Amino acid sequence: MIYLVDDLELELRRWMGQPPALSKSAAISLLKKTSINGQLLCELIYNQLELRYLSRLRQKPPSAKNWRWEPQLHLDEKNTSAELNLEKRLIRHCDSDWTNAIPTASGLFDDRGRKANIDLAVREGKTGAFMELKWNSNHPVYAAIEMIGYAMSWIQARVRAESMDYIKCSQLRPALDFSVVHWSVVAPSEFYSKSVGIGGLEAALNEGVHAFTRYKLGESVSSSFHFIRLPAGVDPFNPKPDLVNFLRKSALSSSK
Repeated sequence: MIYLVDDLELELRRWMGQPPALSKSAAISLLKKTSINGQLLCELIYNQLELRYLSRLRQKPPSAKNWRWEPQLHLDEKNTSAELNLEKRLIRHCDSDWTNAIPTASGLFDDRGRKANIDLAVREGKTGAFMELKWNSNHPVYAAIEMIGYAMSWIQARVRAESMDYIKCSQLRPALDFSVVHWSVVAPSEFYSKSVGIGGLEAALNEGVHAFTRYKLGESVSSSFHFIRLPAGVDPFNPKPDLVNFLRKSALSSSK
């Protein structure tokens, strides 16, 4: 996982009482026996982001590309990544309510986190939904924490919109200008099938991100987290247009 913050993976493993190498089997075991405090996890990640940001205040400002709403259509036809192919091929079926490959931390950090891009997003009025696509890599714990990291980066960007230069003429950058935000991991059903306790993780993170968003941004902004299971038969190298409608409905209908 490419984390947005220094040593977060190590910190999370230490916090959860895990050894340095969190294998897939260890993550599944963790789901079975650990009660995760979602709000505490959000606070840990947010505080790590703040430490990194405050340590570089006198350096260059964040990239103008962060939190843009500009679809990225180019795809190297030789690329064999199922996740990247699904993202880039699906966005070709989408209208202007959709975007992909949204940078969250470009120019913020000089070492790690430079490729911290959100895969896919859709908007409807002041509601936005951000999605992390997974196919056969990693595991649900890994993917969920990755997405919570993006959610915390979004909250930080809202809190520090002026100092990060994310607001112009009283207007927030497009991907930040929402009052309702949904965060989702999108993957085939089999990605979740062996993860006993995945519902408990989903509930804990949903409650945590909702509570932490309200704590940092007030009652005017609401957030949720959930897992989306793709319909059977989806081909990441040839996604059909009807998948766009499925994801729009699934991602935007999530609520606490």
